[in-house]
Amino acid sequence: MRFLNHASSFGLGGSLTSRLPNAEKIIAVTLGTGFGASFFRNRIPVINGKDVPAGGCLWDKDFKESFADEYFSTRWFLQKHFEKTGENNVSGVKDIVEENSESTKEIFAEFAENLSKFMLPYLQNFNADLLVLGGNISKSHPFFLSQLRDYWKNNNCDVETVVIEDTEEASILGSSFLFNEEFWKDAKEELPTR
Repeated sequence: MRFLNHASSFGLGGSLTSRLPNAEKIIAVTLGTGFGASFFRNRIPVINGKDVPAGGCLWDKDFKESFADEYFSTRWFLQKHFEKTGENNVSGVKDIVEENSESTKEIFAEFAENLSKFMLPYLQNFNADLLVLGGNISKSHPFFLSQLRDYWKNNNCDVETVVIEDTEEASILGSSFLFNEEFWKDAKEELPTR
């Protein structure tokens, strides 16, 4: 049996189908129910090192008054929507997008500001060539992606950023790549043993 966690499977699959097939350093992020992340060097998952956060994860890293998962998940969007409208009539980010109201734009502007500031030091420290975004929240990228790119560019971080619309397909592709014997020989040495 060969196993790779969901964020890593997505990142691997997303990197294999991206417009930058030769990117050396890749960070993949899933934005949805939770905040998943994975780091790759030459498509091999990286979970340790001075340029990678502990465990190769970002969800548990400090941000503002809490930790990242509290700011980059569906829960945050639902809470922000309630704070701005006083209404509890949405079940997910898709509903907020479909409203396309002034509060929608304000929520996404705050989300983009938070995500761009949070990700910048990780992108710079890893010297990432490519950032791969997936998950249901990433489907609303017209509301936030240009703001992310502008912030990073203004802070001397010119990372190529792609959105993978079908996160599940990318995850399946990444999982199946575990049976590429050449990849597995290198990858298994980098993965946790328990």
